[in-house]
Amino acid sequence: MQDFVSILMGNNYVENNKKNDSHTSKADKLLHGFGIANMKKTAENYNGTCTITQRNGKCTLKILLPVSAGKAVD
Repeated sequence: MQDFVSILMGNNYVENNKKNDSHTSKADKLLHGFGIANMKKTAENYNGTCTITQRNGKCTLKILLPVSAGKAVD
């Protein structure tokens, strides 16, 4: 898209009605639940965005990163 790289990923999920303040729903909470936070932080470091939406049993992740005249972003 013009001067941006767009990455769009989607996956199905089972909605959980429980309020959970944890990073993950997996049993092993020590080693899971940090990937999304790291992707958001990395996108922001490159002046981009990372957004996640969850609707109707589908989770969508969108990463938008600026590209400057064919040069790698520092």
